[in-house]
Amino acid sequence: MEINQTAITQWFLITFFDAPPPLNRIVWGIIEADSRGYQPGFWVCSTQILNITDDGIHITKNTRYSTIGPGEEISLPVKALIELRQGVAPDEWLALNDLQSQGYSVKIEPGQE
Repeated sequence: MEINQTAITQWFLITFFDAPPPLNRIVWGIIEADSRGYQPGFWVCSTQILNITDDGIHITKNTRYSTIGPGEEISLPVKALIELRQGVAPDEWLALNDLQSQGYSVKIEPGQE
């Protein structure tokens, strides 16, 4: 099985606090380079992270994600995965969820800028 290579910036290592290990960690970021031909500048949301090497390579079943520059480690509920997979950035999800919890009517529309 071929292992794909993806380099990402503006990355987040996300732990889903309400999901059991090992299903509880993914990486989300902006593509810098990709062996499959995905365009730089687009977002990517991984499948579950199986291993993280000492040099910061995040490994899934079929992809090695190299993280470039600073990133963030955050915890989210697993319900956020739907929007993350539609292109909503994790920090945007947190901000919108915070507004919703304060009683504001906010609709998350992935891909809107």
